[in-house]
Amino acid sequence: MSMLLIQKQPLPLSVRPRTTLRQCRLPTTRFSAAAADSASRAAPFAVEDYLVAACHLTPAQALKASKVLSHLKSPSRPDAVLAFLSGLGLSDADIAAAVAYDPKLLCSEVERTLAPRLAELRDLGLSPSQIARLALVDPARFRRPTVVSKLQYYVPLFGSFENLLQALRNNAYLLSSDLERVVKPNVAFLVECGLDACDIAKLSIPVPRLITTNPERVRAMVERAEAVGVPRGTGMFRHALLAVAFLSEEKIKAKAEFLKTTFRWSDAEVGVAVSKLPLVLKHSKDRLRRMSEFLITKVGLEPEYIAHRPALLTYSLERRLMPRHYVVNYLKENGLLEQDRSYYTAVQMSESAFMDKFICPYKEAAPSLALDYAAACRGEVDASYDHSHLLGFYSPFLPCRGKLEAILNQRRFRNKTVWEINPLWTSQKHLLSESFVLDYLKVGQTCYLQQGSFGEILKANWRGTPIAVKRILPSLSDDRLVMRRPMQKVFTLKTPQLVHTVVYFQLFCFCYWFV
Repeated sequence: MSMLLIQKQPLPLSVRPRTTLRQCRLPTTRFSAAAADSASRAAPFAVEDYLVAACHLTPAQALKASKVLSHLKSPSRPDAVLAFLSGLGLSDADIAAAVAYDPKLLCSEVERTLAPRLAELRDLGLSPSQIARLALVDPARFRRPTVVSKLQYYVPLFGSFENLLQALRNNAYLLSSDLERVVKPNVAFLVECGLDACDIAKLSIPVPRLITTNPERVRAMVERAEAVGVPRGTGMFRHALLAVAFLSEEKIKAKAEFLKTTFRWSDAEVGVAVSKLPLVLKHSKDRLRRMSEFLITKVGLEPEYIAHRPALLTYSLERRLMPRHYVVNYLKENGLLEQDRSYYTAVQMSESAFMDKFICPYKEAAPSLALDYAAACRGEVDASYDHSHLLGFYSPFLPCRGKLEAILNQRRFRNKTVWEINPLWTSQKHLLSESFVLDYLKVGQTCYLQQGSFGEILKANWRGTPIAVKRILPSLSDDRLVMRRPMQKVFTLKTPQLVHTVVYFQLFCFCYWFV
């Protein structure tokens, strides 16, 4: 028995290797964790790479923003912020713009800062999309507690959140300015000057710093507005304040002197014009020079007349003043419009009213007028073109044809020359090339008839109608007197065989008449 017991003792020993194996595995696990931790310390959080990969910044933007975020050791907080912004509905491009504008936004605590601010803004009645746009306008102010109280003041002042948002895009200081010391005193003073909330909101968009600047500067602006002849409480006061808001007294005096010289105004006339149109002080000198040259030299308006109607200076020279002058002058020259009809009245009309009054009634008498006017409004007429000679728009001969149609429809001829060479035509070959005219009139189907001292007579065809063509000899095309003589004879002829006349002049000059 004793011998058996001794042999059974090794049985417990056979378990020891398993126990030893388990005990050896634990240090291995601890060693792996320690190695991983050591490896993480060896490779710190790469902020610049994170900004490019996760926030979609450009390498240049990431390099600049990483200097502000160099203290970040982990992406956990930035990841939470990105998830929050995505939840607002911001796209990757929006998030990139917000982070580039305010990199410290990634350091915000979502639970303690961003989420509570979101709840407060929702309580104000803002929709998620409005909150998202607000966050994009000024991410730095968006996360501050004061944003709520300022929105409570600004939204009623501007009339709507959309109006406020437009003002914020021009002046982010609205959310950072002191309401009690700066904004509210400025608004109260402007109300004393006769402006209501709507006027102040409209002014704050073109003049963003109006209500956020020093109150003393606002009082100085009001004094300058009164100095140009616009008293407080008048309907023009808001425009005067807009014109002189950030102009010094020296600049205002210099612009008044420029107006006096350019438009040949007296001091009194300058005062009249500025009081009626204060924004003329903000017009560029080049624009004012061109306006003066056209209205006084080309249209023939008196300086005093313009001073009492400065609204003329608010319209586009190329798109409104010139085309309508062409039309009015054209109709007057052909006896289709009373000579005393006011050009100023024609300019003031809306486009539809102008068409009804000055274009549509003359479709038969001047069929090309509508096309010519449309071409002029599209800018296809050189601004320096002198209309006193001929209404020369895109088509080289349609205006003159319309003029002669008007004469023929009235059953009378005029003993005067109604054409004149426009020197600009010689440089506008892309519009008035000889081939263009030949194609349009189909003069290519010609038959030589006779040659004279000044030119040659050809028989041709235009739109199925036989025509006679007198072509001035190229050697005489620069002699204006030579070309005037045959034209005077053509326009004074009274014969039933002469049905219609069309005139076209360029480097090679043509005279067309229907027979």
